[in-house]
Amino acid sequence: MLHRAAQDSMGFMFSAHPAKALRSGTIVRAIPSGVHVSSQIELLGLRGVTDTAVWEYAKAEGYVLVSKDNDFCQRSFQYGAPPKVIWLSVGNAGTSTILHLLRESLMEIEDFVQNPEAALLVLTLQETP
Repeated sequence: MLHRAAQDSMGFMFSAHPAKALRSGTIVRAIPSGVHVSSQIELLGLRGVTDTAVWEYAKAEGYVLVSKDNDFCQRSFQYGAPPKVIWLSVGNAGTSTILHLLRESLMEIEDFVQNPEAALLVLTLQETP
């Protein structure tokens, strides 16, 4: 069943990469309170559709797009919000690394979601010395 994001909260739509974590519920702990973890592209039946279709769906349904795909970052520059975009600039990082990044960025994500002027949040892995 698809869940539309409530008007007083914003849902996240994840690209395919953290799908395993989303299905297992692990990713829920990384998301700020008050934000509805709604779905993932594959679960919405959007696997294989164009970026434009994903963008328009997220816009119409009130999702924040969370993706490693640079195309959504570029669309955010071109069109602004909605939808808001969280771009995971993480290279080939695995799900556990992405979850760690989301947990470490919790306050930043919360501020981003609540800021009506913000359209794009870039989350990057910290380089280790």
